[in-house]
Amino acid sequence: MQLQEVIDKRRDTRHFLSDEEVPAHVLQAALEAAHKAPSVGLTEAARFYIIRKKELRQQIYELFVKKQQDNFTEIDDNEKLNKYKQLKLEGILEAPIGLIMTTDFSVLKDFAIGVTGTASTLEWSSVCALQNLWLSLTENGYSLGWVSIMDYNGLSGLLNLPSHEKALGYFCIGKPATDYNNQPMLQQQNWKQKNSGPAIKEIAAFYPLPAMPIEIDKDETASIPITDLKDAIQFAIDNKTKPRGSLGLLEQVAFRVAEVQNTISPVINNPHIIVFAADHGIAKTGLVNPYPQEVTAQMVTNFLNGGAAINVFCNQNNIKIKIVDAGVCTYWQNNDRYKDLINAKVGYGTKNYMEEDAMTDREAIYAIEKGKEILLQVVATGCNSIGFGEMGIGNTSSAALIMSCVLKVPITECTGKGTGASSEQLKTKTAILEKVFQLHQLHTLSDNPIGLLQKIGGFEIAMMTGAYLEAAKRKMIIVVDGFIATAALLIAHKMNDAVLSNCIFAHTSGEQGHEKMLHYLQAKPLLQLGMRLGEGTGAAIAIPLIRSAVNFLNEMASFETAGVTNKV
Repeated sequence: MQLQEVIDKRRDTRHFLSDEEVPAHVLQAALEAAHKAPSVGLTEAARFYIIRKKELRQQIYELFVKKQQDNFTEIDDNEKLNKYKQLKLEGILEAPIGLIMTTDFSVLKDFAIGVTGTASTLEWSSVCALQNLWLSLTENGYSLGWVSIMDYNGLSGLLNLPSHEKALGYFCIGKPATDYNNQPMLQQQNWKQKNSGPAIKEIAAFYPLPAMPIEIDKDETASIPITDLKDAIQFAIDNKTKPRGSLGLLEQVAFRVAEVQNTISPVINNPHIIVFAADHGIAKTGLVNPYPQEVTAQMVTNFLNGGAAINVFCNQNNIKIKIVDAGVCTYWQNNDRYKDLINAKVGYGTKNYMEEDAMTDREAIYAIEKGKEILLQVVATGCNSIGFGEMGIGNTSSAALIMSCVLKVPITECTGKGTGASSEQLKTKTAILEKVFQLHQLHTLSDNPIGLLQKIGGFEIAMMTGAYLEAAKRKMIIVVDGFIATAALLIAHKMNDAVLSNCIFAHTSGEQGHEKMLHYLQAKPLLQLGMRLGEGTGAAIAIPLIRSAVNFLNEMASFETAGVTNKV
């Protein structure tokens, strides 16, 4: 066959002749064709896993069924749902051969020409290899079906695939049972019509975007300590029916809340936790995080379904929760399941800062401003006390780099296990972050917070930074969570040091480096529970303690009202 004829005959096949094997020479020719495909920088990151055992294919089929059942809940249109259920979207059990193709991101340990643009070029190269394989099979009278509906985390666990490899897909290989009337199957079954031709447009001019200004003023509304007020607050605390200082840190918390609110009768109104979620380009490599990047989106769904730790603690303590997509690598269906998600997506994750800047300065500024805007929406509900959480696979790496830059300490003192990395993974993570620090010359950015975010930040960290700044401006009580939340506060503090006046620190994280951050900020955390979950969980647990501090100041009797003799 001529090349054009092979291209015309290629089909995404779902129907196979199950009793006809694929000859060894046909499969070998297809794999050789894949190997000869273009590979960025000769990285040759494509890996192939052949699956013949029917028992194993049965288990993989069950993963498909589970994922498809999940998809059913995403479709609100009953007519479309019924049509979808009638489609045959795989041939896992019929096809005699299963193929899993992965991209091995561990090749990034060595410098590769062409990958410095984006690590995604490795996956694009894998797609080129797949197309060669597909065309070779077609030329020899066989075909391939791409099963994109799959629980790929479950698949990786089932087959014990290396954590640094990401599956491109599961592919069914065999003799096709039909040619679908010489058209795509989805078109044949009236799901969608294929466009008549390619979409082509010539670009004849460029359109430079204006810079987006940002106001980083020293907040003119920030609290100015008034000696008389401070004395009045301290007298009110000391004059309660207790020995002075006997309530320990709660007395300092009561003083801070009263000072921020400029009253000796402070109040905690409608407290909220805002959880900002975003993906990080470096997470695609699997080199700094034990969990795959897909977990970010999965956890956002878990938040919305009320199943995460932050939901439990917020429900228990009567705290409202808001979930914000600052830059998650997924598209959310427009249905009731995601109606409570605040979509403020800056982009589909940052770039891989092992090779390039994480974001543009415009994106960093936009994220900061968006964080301020979201904070104002919460203020409108009558909230005067706020905590911030985060979700983003790989974000402890950004936080460690921020800490190293701002505190001017070695990256080895800042890097921890994050979401549960092994000792070997921690060693690799530290070595990579040291290279990143040198690549971007972060030591020159300790007084350039926007530049630091641009180089190695995350959209959720940048958005949280803006929320911190606006919360301080609005004289809110800010309850600071753990390692990543404190890293964002370091950025906000660089932009406006007055922000610290509004902060109460929830806890000391179990993540290495957090204690040093707290020491740098001269902070006294309320709790030390060894927590390192993130999500704002530490803040949610601390808010009841802040309520207790406010309540004793407002409700506890003084020596005079109780008729108790004070200390002489």
